[in-house]
Amino acid sequence: MSEVFSLMKKAHHILVLLALTWGALSVVSCSYTHPNLRPKPSRGDALKPHVTIHNHSQQDIVVGVDGPESRLIEIPAGNHRKIYLRSGAYQYAIAAEHISPVTGHKTFKANHRYTWNFGVKQVPGVSF
Repeated sequence: MSEVFSLMKKAHHILVLLALTWGALSVVSCSYTHPNLRPKPSRGDALKPHVTIHNHSQQDIVVGVDGPESRLIEIPAGNHRKIYLRSGAYQYAIAAEHISPVTGHKTFKANHRYTWNFGVKQVPGVSF
């Protein structure tokens, strides 16, 4: 457990450093698919929320979640990652180089599928 805390502390430091840079990362959308409309997952993941994270930007991003479990997920530019999380309430942070991080809270329900789409939005009048 101390390793997870140490990892999240390092991630927090990275996010603080990134917050000092310019730009803004935006959540384009977050949605879920009703369980009756999705394919059946493997037995081990049957009840865990299925989260697909899309990176629509031209740079790599890091998504950190902290709740019933803690994870750091690196997503290369233009790619996506599929993960299974334990259900429950999470705090999240999304960061990229030269971009202000986005933070928030999200609750993931058992046996649901979620899709997060992230992209980069320029902040008018900000330049460095």
